[in-house]
Amino acid sequence: MKSFIYVHLLFVTLIGCKDAPKTVSTDSKPAMPTVPAPATTPVPSAVSVAKDTVIGITGCEKATFDGKTYAYGTTKVTVKSSGGDAGETIEVNGMVIPTKKDGAATFAGVYKNFLFMDDGTGPNGSTLSIWGIKEKKILFQTAYEGELSLAGDKVKFIQPIDLTKVKLSKPVNCPDKAKWEKADLGVGYGVPHQYDLTKLAATPMGDIVCFSMQ
Repeated sequence: MKSFIYVHLLFVTLIGCKDAPKTVSTDSKPAMPTVPAPATTPVPSAVSVAKDTVIGITGCEKATFDGKTYAYGTTKVTVKSSGGDAGETIEVNGMVIPTKKDGAATFAGVYKNFLFMDDGTGPNGSTLSIWGIKEKKILFQTAYEGELSLAGDKVKFIQPIDLTKVKLSKPVNCPDKAKWEKADLGVGYGVPHQYDLTKLAATPMGDIVCFSMQ
């Protein structure tokens, strides 16, 4: 009988050991998995976003623009709307360039020591002004028609003329005159010129040409 009780107690003890929950040491916490930091992309500055901005006459220098100021090396140009007027307030190196009160001057680029302004709101009757940055004054001003261009220190433009006041040695060749007149457009005449920025002088560069007028 004692043997049976002993065997029964031993069997219960073994079963109890088998089913007893295992204990886990809490002295050390399991290592957390390492999560790599997200890759970061550098955000470009406003200047680098707008780097090499070209504004104005074809052939002008490139500038960096930070949303407020055009930078051409040491020359800084700030342009603001003139409010209700069609023109702009142009400031170069802290100095506001004086313009006609009734004008519509707009910034037309920088080349070396020269700042260009275009005064005109329509396709005809515009005025080119060239401001000397070092001299702080207008160096040249002229009415012009067509597109302005700049190459080799020379600004090219068409200077309008009154054909009725010019003695012609031959008729002006204007192949599109009839087409323009049929479209109710006027016909204007001018002489191609170039302004030499090194000599500060304008020179006629060819025969009389024609252009449409609205």
